[in-house]
Amino acid sequence: MSAHKMVPVGLHTKKIYTDPKMVISPSDWTSLYIPNIVDGLCVSPAKQKWTLANISNMNFDKRKAFNSEDLQDYIENTLCLGKVRRIDFVETVSTTIQTSAFVHFDWWCYNTTALNLRKALDSCGNYRRHTFYVSSVGTNDHMQCFGFHTMNPPTQRFLMFMINQNPIPDSDSKLNIHQLAAINTSLEQRVQVAEQQAKDAEKRAKDAEQQAKDAEQRIQKLEAQLHDIELRTKIVQFRESEVEKDKQKLEDEFDKKGDELYKQQKALYKESDELDKKGDELYKQQKALYKEGDELYEKQKALYKESDELDARDSALERRDAALDRRDAQLDAYDAALDRRDAQLDARDAALDRRDAQLDACDAALDRRDAQLDAREYALNVRETELNDSKYNFAEQVGSIMTVNELSGDV
Repeated sequence: MSAHKMVPVGLHTKKIYTDPKMVISPSDWTSLYIPNIVDGLCVSPAKQKWTLANISNMNFDKRKAFNSEDLQDYIENTLCLGKVRRIDFVETVSTTIQTSAFVHFDWWCYNTTALNLRKALDSCGNYRRHTFYVSSVGTNDHMQCFGFHTMNPPTQRFLMFMINQNPIPDSDSKLNIHQLAAINTSLEQRVQVAEQQAKDAEKRAKDAEQQAKDAEQRIQKLEAQLHDIELRTKIVQFRESEVEKDKQKLEDEFDKKGDELYKQQKALYKESDELDKKGDELYKQQKALYKEGDELYEKQKALYKESDELDARDSALERRDAALDRRDAQLDAYDAALDRRDAQLDARDAALDRRDAQLDACDAALDRRDAQLDAREYALNVRETELNDSKYNFAEQVGSIMTVNELSGDV
């Protein structure tokens, strides 16, 4: 069972305001809501230094329990938010007593603290202000920051500020019991709404954290899949590079052997040209011999003509016959020489025939090399087609994997 208790607050302040007043739109909010003022808050002298070792031996008379006026003094003189008109305290009684506060302002100060608080409330919906802190890391020295500290032991406390969306307007007349009950009911509803908002905010934070974890897991799965795809791509690229190296190596070997065969064929053509030149020289010599034979024949014809004309000159004819005999001997010698020239030409022709046979054999070898090159090129084309088929099958497998992942919600 819960009950509400309205606790009035007396107004007092020693603040001498030097900050200018903040200009606030009539439609903008001006009141604050503190969901919970924790138990055990006390007020100590400003800038008093405490140590955990001496906290039990301290003079507790120097501290006093926190009351409503201390909150007004804290807001006006420590935080310097502005001039407080009133503070409505609400106590909710269930298993424990929880005190909430609604702070109403006459006006706000235009300073950094007030601007930062309003900015935080507009963006985040709440503003947490710590009231106690450790002065240095690793030591037992504690310094009160805002004039609040817990009773014992000293622990970190904070005040949570939120926007008072529906402030209760001021009233000059006294309220009857029914009006107070209505106000209590309204405050209770607002407290419940604020608590529900705080729970919803906490739930949204947990949901966001869970979503972040799920997103991180999905990212890790996607990264693993991407790594697998990159690894398979590198394997395919490596295989393609090996095939290309083998293909280039075979082409280099065939080019090298083709160059050697071309050099051999070129040498054979060169020898054939030399033989042709020698045959031309022999043909020229044979032509010269035939020309000399024609000249001798003309001379012999003239001799015969002279012999017919000089039948009476037997001695001359005998001498002429002897000369003709010598000429015949010379012609025989020339004929023998011509026969030898013919035999040499025949031998040259046989050599040329053998060279032609060798060239034909070389052409046949080149034809066989071309056939081998065609067969190797066909084999390389078949291997390249198989690689393209494996790439296509791999792409289909990757596509099917991604489709399954999408259907299972991993992507």
